Amino acid sequence: MNIVIIDSGLSMEQQTVSYLKNVQGITIMKSYNSYLYSDDYADSIGHGTIVVNVLLEHISVDINLFVIKIIDSALTVDINLLIEALKYCDLNLDCDLIQVSLGTLYSESRLQSIISKLEQKGVAIISAFDNDNCISYPAAYEEVIGVDITRAYHSIEQYNVIGENVIDIQGSDIFYRVKVLKWKKVIVKVSSFYCSYITSLIVNANLKNFNKALCIEVLRRTAEEILNPLDIKEKKQLIIKRAVIFPFNKEIHSLAAFEHLLGFEVLNYFDLRQKGLLNRKIHDILPYARNKKVVHDFDCIDWNADFDTFICGHVGEISNILGYDILETIMEKCKAYSKQLVCFDNITKYLERYIDLCMWFPNTNHSMVPSYRFGKLRSPNVPIVGVFGTSSQQGKMTVQLLLREALKKKGIKVKNIGSEPESILFNFEYAYVFGYEATDLLMPYEMVQVLNEAVYNLEKENCELIMVGSQSGTVPHQLRSLDMIPLKQYLFLLGTQPDSIILCVNGYDSEEYIKRTMSFFKSTVNANVICLIVSYVNVKKKYVDVKPLSFFKDNFDVPVFDLCSLQTEQILDLIFTYYGRHDL
Repeated sequence: MNIVIIDSGLSMEQQTVSYLKNVQGITIMKSYNSYLYSDDYADSIGHGTIVVNVLLEHISVDINLFVIKIIDSALTVDINLLIEALKYCDLNLDCDLIQVSLGTLYSESRLQSIISKLEQKGVAIISAFDNDNCISYPAAYEEVIGVDITRAYHSIEQYNVIGENVIDIQGSDIFYRVKVLKWKKVIVKVSSFYCSYITSLIVNANLKNFNKALCIEVLRRTAEEILNPLDIKEKKQLIIKRAVIFPFNKEIHSLAAFEHLLGFEVLNYFDLRQKGLLNRKIHDILPYARNKKVVHDFDCIDWNADFDTFICGHVGEISNILGYDILETIMEKCKAYSKQLVCFDNITKYLERYIDLCMWFPNTNHSMVPSYRFGKLRSPNVPIVGVFGTSSQQGKMTVQLLLREALKKKGIKVKNIGSEPESILFNFEYAYVFGYEATDLLMPYEMVQVLNEAVYNLEKENCELIMVGSQSGTVPHQLRSLDMIPLKQYLFLLGTQPDSIILCVNGYDSEEYIKRTMSFFKSTVNANVICLIVSYVNVKKKYVDVKPLSFFKDNFDVPVFDLCSLQTEQILDLIFTYYGRHDL
């Protein structure tokens, strides 16, 4: 059986070990843009030697060992050297199993490609996860047997097998007394060394075929426990062709202003006569919109008309004013006339009564949380631009839509994560709605994990840039009630990890508060604010300290834009310059 160890080399000190029939190896070093190969694979730091000696302590069949040394003075991995080592295995070695007790925090298409190629050839690949409890690669790849550790067990024989998961094996976090350099015995513990024990179990099974499924089957035989993650089924996607929208309130404004970006036709907008908007053109209500449709009376909706979906904004306050549940009235009509319903409010209490109604509402629940990750998070690997603000009604959705449209026109593969319910209607690739009336049942750490996984899933879709848009506020003004603490916004920031921020502010915001917010982004996720967008939408008579645009330009060391005359091209140039390239 032919085993390859990719690590820091090996020092055997001329000792004879049972079952080890042959040892060879190489060192691969990087020199500028090329690679140098050497026959001297002596270990100078001991890590690779310990990895091999733990393996040799537990094998009971003959093996041939080939060592590839790619790390030397420190346990840091050059991903290019790792890829080169795996390519060497593919082109030059007849190997059954490759153990990689090291890795990188960032996924790379070239690394995944060579891993996939080796797995298809029938080579088993085993890799340990990062010791800082992060998701690392190649351990996290589907083709690799990823090995992690847990403090729940105290014997080397104890481990769990986790089916269809990022982590495949969770073994005992124990100490090893093993031989290292100059044949000295030391006591060590990390996942790298438990990886060798798992390799020994597979080797001892003496398989003829080393594909991952067979290796996992071998490990299941002696596992302490078999853990099966939840089967998370994707929600049935609504297909909207023609829709009507009610009522004409704040969250509907972006739909009306950017109707051309919707993937469906809007037949009509409706509202109550009491609000005084009936028969008015939308561009008269929203001066920045070019929409010439008029707002019609809700009581005059023709439910037999040729629309397939009723889009219902927030109606809680309307129901209170009318004295009856207008949402249930709408649901009854949708059921009677076979219409789909998109509702921005929480409609959980109606689900059992309207089980046959095809509907969508902002619903975040525990089934979305990746199971058996044990706190591990992925490290984002593409530029992530965040659109955050100091309050509500600042045009954050407008900014996202304008930039999304401009980026797509330039051929940039942009993906969006929105936090507003209308995000899904604008075909944002992911929506985590946590604002008003959203059904968000997740614990704080769960929210971070769901968003972290969403970023990774978008990365896999040949994505060049991700744009994330948060809800109102980021930093509390005061700490005198729980309502003042924007906890969800903080968790959204942690989960999405933007590395640049477009900050929306109000014309009346204080200089101190804006600077505190900018410092918060830098200290929390190391993200720089690349520009301010000033909104005067919320300015009212009670705000006496309204500052002109020149104030912001004079007091902040970043470009400043007025929301009403937003210069999208200039903001794109800022984004491209920040990431050091004009094509991302």
